[in-house]
Parts: sequence; structure tokens; C-alpha cells
Amino acid sequence: MVFRPSRGDAPARIGPGVTPQHPPVTQSISADVYRDPMRYELEVEHVLRASWLIAGRSSEMANDGDWITYEGHGDTVIVNRLPDGGVAAFHNVCQHRGARLTRGMTSGCDRRFTCPWHGWQFNVSTGHHCLNSRLCQTRYEFRIEDGKIVAEIT
Repeated sequence: MVFRPSRGDAPARIGPGVTPQHPPVTQSISADVYRDPMRYELEVEHVLRASWLIAGRSSEMANDGDWITYEGHGDTVIVNRLPDGGVAAFHNVCQHRGARLTRGMTSGCDRRFTCPWHGWQFNVSTGHHCLNSRLCQTRYEFRIEDGKIVAEIT
């Protein structure tokens, strides 16, 4: 049997003799609305940063030490699985020179992240510098909800 869609008893909405219910759009939105950097910054600040965002699936980080990177709205964040099953998230930059700690990789499994400049190491669970605990990465609020890693980057 082949399915043949029909509208049943509903009246026709388009075609000859049908009066449009809404007037046609005669003016479109200027492309400048989409390219304006000030408007973008306002949207990031008032809409995107005010909402929880999905950073990935928890199945991507099934084991202790597994990590993924999340890039959004100008921030690059390392999200990693903690020994207790939770997640922690930190900036993907060394505080010394600002170099990326993951060096182009988007996922992996490590106990430490090492800066390529001078070898500074950061603990993946706490974000602390391994030799000087006063130096630590900015920690973000992430949680696991229905198998999704949900982030709030404020």
C-alpha cells in the first residue's frame, strides 16, 4: 500500500481562487543586522550567555580523565570527567602565555594539561597548577543532564 497524503476536509490554502490570509512580505531584513558586531556582542551577552548551552554528550567522556573541548562565543573550554563521575571545565589557555593547552586536539584522556611554552602543568580535576596551587584556571559551571553536558558560560 502506498501512502497518499491528502488534506482531508480542510480547505485549500494555496492555489487559484484562494485569498491569502496574510499579506505578502514586501520588505526583508537588511543583511547588516546579521553582520553588525555590536549587535552580535549584545546577543552573546543578553541571550546566549544567559542560557544554558549543550557542550557535548556525556558518552563522549565515559571514563575518568576523558575530556573534550567546547568552543562557543569567543571562549574555548576544556570539559573533563572527574573521578566521582561529575564534570569540571576550565579555560583552554595557560595563564602564563595564553597558549592553548590542548594544542588543536578536541578530545582525549589525560591527568594533566601541559603548556607548550614552559611546561606548566594543570591538574584536570581541579584546574590548579601542579606546583603552585595559587595559580588556577577559571572554572565554569557545567553539569550532566539527560546524557548531555550542559554549560553556562557567564
